[in-house]
Amino acid sequence: MLCKIKYWEQMKLNEEIHDLCMRHKSDIYVQFFRTTLFRNNVANMGMKLYNKVSYKVKKLEKIREFKRKLKYFLLQHIFYSG
Repeated sequence: MLCKIKYWEQMKLNEEIHDLCMRHKSDIYVQFFRTTLFRNNVANMGMKLYNKVSYKVKKLEKIREFKRKLKYFLLQHIFYSG
């Protein structure tokens, strides 16, 4: 599934940044920004949200199945308050 994401080649995983064996090594590395304008932009929020998705959903190969499971996961887990 990861190779089918639009800008995947521009993103780095935590394992590419750190040489240590980390628990979240398969997560996307989210760069720290000093200003809230850049910290809360769409791309960074998307990466943070993707990192919160379960491992089972991330590893799905079929796009339709990924979208369906992702929608179900997001409806079950509220990560924001509006």
